[in-house]
Amino acid sequence: MSLLSRVARAFRSETYTRLANYTTDTTEPLTFTSPIVSGEYTNKEQWQHLLKVAWEDPIGHRICVLLPTNVFDDWFVIKKKVADTEEDTLEELEEHPDNAQIQEEFVRMNAKYHLTQALIAEHIFGRSFVVYNKNLSRDDFSSGYQVATLDVFTEENVEIPVEAYNITTGEPDYILVYPNPNTKTPEKILWDELTLWCTRPKGRSVEGYSAMHPVWDYMVYLRESIEAAVWTHKKYGLGVWMWYIKGALSTELKASAEDTLQKMSAKRAVIVETDVVDRVEWSGPPQGGTTSIIEGAEFLLGQISAGSGIPKDIFTGVSAGAITGSEINNKALYATINKKQSDVTPFVLDCIARMGYEVSDMVIEWNTRYATDELEQAQVRQMNADALIKEKQAERGDDFMINVQSTMQGSPKDPNKNNNPAGVQS
Repeated sequence: MSLLSRVARAFRSETYTRLANYTTDTTEPLTFTSPIVSGEYTNKEQWQHLLKVAWEDPIGHRICVLLPTNVFDDWFVIKKKVADTEEDTLEELEEHPDNAQIQEEFVRMNAKYHLTQALIAEHIFGRSFVVYNKNLSRDDFSSGYQVATLDVFTEENVEIPVEAYNITTGEPDYILVYPNPNTKTPEKILWDELTLWCTRPKGRSVEGYSAMHPVWDYMVYLRESIEAAVWTHKKYGLGVWMWYIKGALSTELKASAEDTLQKMSAKRAVIVETDVVDRVEWSGPPQGGTTSIIEGAEFLLGQISAGSGIPKDIFTGVSAGAITGSEINNKALYATINKKQSDVTPFVLDCIARMGYEVSDMVIEWNTRYATDELEQAQVRQMNADALIKEKQAERGDDFMINVQSTMQGSPKDPNKNNNPAGVQS
């Protein structure tokens, strides 16, 4: 059978049919590219780009959406300080008498949802505006704002005209919001009727940096590297067809065969003249190609982790095999969450003050998961202690274990008690 006949038969093979459905000619454009890549959403100064990346890039979504959600996941308790005594210099806290009533109002206003949305927008755009709608029917407070409902506005539906800025304070006297996305009718909101959420301000302005700002370039590099890796695999198969042909070939026939093979699937093929029988091999993936991209992605992810405060394993969903490694990741993550909770505490207190409560003696205590972590750590320490006791028991015998257990229980060893070889505690 001639070479061209064998090539023609290969075209009808199951392998070619399967590969041909997933590949195209190298000169043709890609059949699909992620909109976030093809649209070149790489400008961290444009809020439209920030919004697109935060909702479609997995790293941006983790930083700007999932992490702020974690901040309010477990909510908080409002406490007050207990006066220090001479005997105890430590400052103690007890539940504030208004905590239950405030929490009821928060539930009625769906505050957890609105405050979470405000923090998500603050992470994406660098700022957000929480607007307080007055409850004009309430008269049970001698002072205060008496909030009826909360609303959140972002760069998508806020405009601050130049003439709105106060020359003396540098802050706007008002902002324009567009509550109805279907109309272009603005509504003026006075600056005193809202709270500006901004934890990373740009100098003395009312603008702020996005939470993605310090890691933005690395996110772009990583996104484009992944896109390149995927399409290299899709178009080229990350390998080479090696077709060994017995005997010699003319230059024209060899070029024709290689061209035919390249159009088949892999886009790359090599015809090798040999003295042995004809055979076809698939060689790949090539060294340095995909491996370099993966190693580069690991480096970029490490930079993103350093800039965002989120452990790298949290991004990838893979935790260390040992429990200590998992604890380190959790500690690092909750340290970042705790920092953000401290940042938004003044905004929460401002909301409570506008509801009509005196906040000078209030302390926001977040219901973080540190208690659970401490319990787990205590259990780990107990398991380690038990393991140590068993090791020493094996080395020294049962008497040592009984002495240790008696010491831990605060009582001396009972000389009349027989040793318990079976290890059953009475």
